[in-house]
Amino acid sequence: MNSVQRYRVKLIQEDNFPYKSTHCHTSEDTKSILTDILKVHEWHNEKFGIACLSNQNYLIGYHIINEGTIDECGVAIREIALRALLNNAKNIILFHNHPGSSLQPSTADIDLTRKAKEALKILDINIVDHIILTEDGNSLSMAEKGLV
Repeated sequence: MNSVQRYRVKLIQEDNFPYKSTHCHTSEDTKSILTDILKVHEWHNEKFGIACLSNQNYLIGYHIINEGTIDECGVAIREIALRALLNNAKNIILFHNHPGSSLQPSTADIDLTRKAKEALKILDINIVDHIILTEDGNSLSMAEKGLV
């Protein structure tokens, strides 16, 4: 006789960071929050993550999805969707760092943003920005550049 397993999906909190305001109304708000909580100046390899937002754009959680090498970090769109769904996010912000301090989005950055936006649209999850962060505290909003 075969058996069928029953599973439960659970989101487990790893840490908690008290913060003065978690409202991501503008890209400047978001860049400031991410710069403060992520400590990008300590990152030596490229990392990719998402910030999960409520329907009123309050930060409800964030995930580092993958860590790559000094100049690339692959990520599967299904991993983005999984974390957004687990957080019950209406909106998300993609983010990653450039260890070389360049703020220029690569072709891969632009392609990933476009593909993820198309895929998540089906799930009624909006990508509102993709932010590139550098170890020296600079950042670029791809939404401000018309790339989201």
